[in-house]
Amino acid sequence: MTVIGMGVVVTLIGDLPSPRQLPVRRAREPAWDRAGLAWLTRLEARSSVACRPMTTGRGNDAKPFTTIAVIVLSLIAVLQLLRFLLKWEVTLNGTIVPVWLSGVAFLVAGGLAVMVWRENRRR
Repeated sequence: MTVIGMGVVVTLIGDLPSPRQLPVRRAREPAWDRAGLAWLTRLEARSSVACRPMTTGRGNDAKPFTTIAVIVLSLIAVLQLLRFLLKWEVTLNGTIVPVWLSGVAFLVAGGLAVMVWRENRRR
């Protein structure tokens, strides 16, 4: 059996027993840790502190990446809408990019921004 976690690949010899088959003992390392992988769970528990949500003054918990993603997607949507409404001409490698494509890009970026925002509020 191969265990992949945090960029580390460990091949275990044999099958690990189910928790019901393990003997009850009080030791420093858990009984299920035949492969010496308990440090991974401790390391993940320590690193999860960075993944905790930011607390804003309004009582709304928002993760920083979610907030940044909503801002970036909204900015892209607004710029695409401006290009669509003001008919800005864009030339890419000598080819003119059609303006209607910005309308589609506005719908996609705006839709993604709204979906991420709503998903964040659902918590």
